[in-house]
Amino acid sequence: MEKRFDVKERLNIFFESGFKDENVRILIDSKEKYNDNITTDNTIGLAKNYSFNELPKKDLKINLPELVINFQVEKLKDYKYIYIQKKEKKYFVLISNKPHFYY
Repeated sequence: MEKRFDVKERLNIFFESGFKDENVRILIDSKEKYNDNITTDNTIGLAKNYSFNELPKKDLKINLPELVINFQVEKLKDYKYIYIQKKEKKYFVLISNKPHFYY
């Protein structure tokens, strides 16, 4: 079964491969929006996705177990998707306008 996520006019954050019961916090404009433990479903390569109706006005911060990612809002306004993968203790972030497909 193919899952396609393509939500226009929203900011979408996807946690993909490499997550094993790890706490993730997402803060928008200094307000906590999500605080979840996530685990990657290896059959489709996706741990969790979050969608926001509006872009942050000030800041977007993602707290991961070994890392805090701060995004500059002015650079996010032209993009719809943030993809985050973990390989061992390294994180890879892709900011894009193209949706990924999950099978």
